[in-house]
Amino acid sequence: MPPQPGMGGQPGYGGAGGYPGAMNQPQRKALDPDSMPNPIQVMADDKAAHNTGKFVTNEKGKVPPLVTTHFLTRDQGNSGPRLMRSTMYSVPDNPDMKKQTGVPLGLVIVPLAEPAPGELPSSSGGPG
Repeated sequence: MPPQPGMGGQPGYGGAGGYPGAMNQPQRKALDPDSMPNPIQVMADDKAAHNTGKFVTNEKGKVPPLVTTHFLTRDQGNSGPRLMRSTMYSVPDNPDMKKQTGVPLGLVIVPLAEPAPGELPSSSGGPG
């Protein structure tokens, strides 16, 4: 439908498909399957890296084991990965890098998760 006299076009509409930002969309690069890590190898490497079977929650900069790795959590005041996991453990510190990564920061929280056999229950943090 052509624009009516005296009525401006709708900003952001037009171009290919008539949806917002259609002309401003950059071309997406295709993923190269050869450059992607092998998930079986990643899981094996994680098991080898956490061969003690224990994860201590107060060690700075240490990434928790994958969910496929068997481990026991030693709660030292921070939440264990069975109770809370982040979508990323290295958060970009400037807006440009945040925009480039495109990964949203999120948490998976399971407050009523049962401790694994051999684990002590996490502290409640209540008074006393």
